[in-house]
Amino acid sequence: MAGNKNRHIKHQERDESVWLSPGDKQSRAKSHSFHRRGFSSILAVIFVTLFSVLAISFSSLINTNLTMADNHHKMAQAQAAAESGLAYAGYLISSYINEEQPYTFDRTLSQSEMTALFTYFSDYAAFLLDGSIAIAESEVGSITDFSEDSLTGVQFSIPVIRINQNQQCQFCLRFRQYTDTPESIEIISTGMANNIQRRVRLNHNIVKDNPAMFDFALFTRDSLTFHQAVTLDGFNLDVDGNPLQVGTNGTDAGDITLKNSASVEGDVIVGAGVSPEDVIQLGAGANITGDTYAMQEEWEPPIVQVPDTLNDSISLGSINNATTITTSGKYDNINLGNSETVRIEGDVELYITGNIELGNSAALEIAPGGKLTLFLEGNLELKNGAELNNLTQEAENLIILGLDTCENVILKNSSDTYASIYTPSANVDFRNSADFYGAVVAKSFEQHNDADFHYDAELREVNPVGVSACILIVCDGDSYMEL
Repeated sequence: MAGNKNRHIKHQERDESVWLSPGDKQSRAKSHSFHRRGFSSILAVIFVTLFSVLAISFSSLINTNLTMADNHHKMAQAQAAAESGLAYAGYLISSYINEEQPYTFDRTLSQSEMTALFTYFSDYAAFLLDGSIAIAESEVGSITDFSEDSLTGVQFSIPVIRINQNQQCQFCLRFRQYTDTPESIEIISTGMANNIQRRVRLNHNIVKDNPAMFDFALFTRDSLTFHQAVTLDGFNLDVDGNPLQVGTNGTDAGDITLKNSASVEGDVIVGAGVSPEDVIQLGAGANITGDTYAMQEEWEPPIVQVPDTLNDSISLGSINNATTITTSGKYDNINLGNSETVRIEGDVELYITGNIELGNSAALEIAPGGKLTLFLEGNLELKNGAELNNLTQEAENLIILGLDTCENVILKNSSDTYASIYTPSANVDFRNSADFYGAVVAKSFEQHNDADFHYDAELREVNPVGVSACILIVCDGDSYMEL
């Protein structure tokens, strides 16, 4: 019995929870539920805090990205404004060249010409912009000296120019010419968008636009006539590969006339705005081997001006007798009697204020190794048998430049002539019975029978002193940005 009692007691102890009252069970359940809710609250707080930190970080990242995007946008605007400044500077330069047409008569640009050009361009910019709406609140700066990175020079500035309506984008310009490289003009353009700036630089070079003096074998401002059996051809045409060209500004019927059996071995070009058939007249058997067409616009030959060194010098009088000339000089006229010769030795420039007349069998002779550039105010006439005797047999070594007052050039020579004749105001008449080697620019031209005209294409590269050439300011390469 005792053993059974003990088993009952152990069973009772083991199953005591079964015998708990309903109140006791509810109390224990509430206790467990409280502990679970407390743990969930802690997790909720942790997650809320974590998400709050993430939200704040994301918001900060968005603001940073927006700020960066806005800065990039402003930097792009500032750079675009700076590039716009360079484009505007190019427009100013082009306007100056087109309106003022600066020119030179020298073979090369001198330093004084290049520095003067910078000053003239500054004055032009001030004239154009001062008081304008573009820079209404300021003026173009005057030329001042500057020094930067051991380099010196002169500069002038164009103040702020606004390029949009809200006035947030703008640029300013600075033009510089360095002392050691006066042939170059540097443009510095600073673009601004709010408080962001970008600066770009671009170089322009001062160059001389060489005139196309002898691109044509023969060119006239008015009429051109070849008489019977005259042939015009060329040599050295492989220099640049361009065809031989004969041209005129004339637009009237017969302004180019090739009489019986005359021929041009190249292209023939007539004045602008007309049909070649209306201008060119061909006799029986006459022939043009190349194309015929009209110019796009009238070609105005560059003007001739005597260099100051000759123009300002004292005249040495007249040349009336045989002599040898070795130095440049100014003379009243040349008037040689029969069989007399004036010999040129060395590189000589002569300015003749009157006429040149060579009597029968007289000669103006260029010695081997010599060169003559002849500035002529009056007329030139070679009597029967007289000669322009260029012993170098190079047309570029005898250049005849007629001023506006030179009206007639008449050659009656009986020996071959090598010369470059540039007399755009003169009527040129070849009555020679020997061939001509070179090129001619004239008001009108006529070549008679029994002689041919041979164009030397190497004359396309000739740019004699005293013939005007336009001075240009041309872009050199690409712009570069300074960070």
